[in-house]
Amino acid sequence: MKEWQRVILFLVVFSLSLVGLKYWRQHSPQASAAQIRNQKDSLANLQDTLENADWAIRGDDTTALLLSLSNTILTRLEENGFEGLANYIDSSQSLWVSPYAYLSDDTKKLKPSQLPSLNDTTKQYWGLFDGSGDSIMLDPSKYLNRFVLDRPFKDSSEITVNHLGGRGNSIDNHHKFFPQSHNVTYFVNGSERYGEMDWKQLKLVYEASDGRMYLRALIHDEWTI
Repeated sequence: MKEWQRVILFLVVFSLSLVGLKYWRQHSPQASAAQIRNQKDSLANLQDTLENADWAIRGDDTTALLLSLSNTILTRLEENGFEGLANYIDSSQSLWVSPYAYLSDDTKKLKPSQLPSLNDTTKQYWGLFDGSGDSIMLDPSKYLNRFVLDRPFKDSSEITVNHLGGRGNSIDNHHKFFPQSHNVTYFVNGSERYGEMDWKQLKLVYEASDGRMYLRALIHDEWTI
């Protein structure tokens, strides 16, 4: 069964379960509190399974999994900012966040426990601007708008899986830090107005652990001097 078929199946079962619970409660007024709790627990477990259906590795569906998972993560970022990524990061690891392709030991790292606090307006250090060398001091929302969601990447006509190498002058060295990783790369062409030099790229890097794919890095890239 394909990944999308599993998700649809879970949606159908989950919806039917909700309808069944409502009917059962309306027509079983004598139901005990324990019985109702058990029904709710079963639905909660089913919902958790559904939410995790797009990041569990199954057979040879790795490419489809990565594409589906990346699309979901971009949606979470659009809707909830960094906080929306909490369920996609290994609790024992950190998420690397870089404005350009080149990574170093100084690249910004976020622990899952830090994500809920990233919806405030406190400015943080994210690295250095290319060219000027000035510090990138932005609040999380502004960083997302400038270095993650600065293009409609989900609608990109060029989406590749396990793409290696960079587009511009900045060296793509993510495999140095994540040698066993997978990635999904979104590329948006530049405009004629700027000689196509205003292209943008976003790479989502994953590592597998305990049968699941976890997000390890959000790597933005663009034309650099």
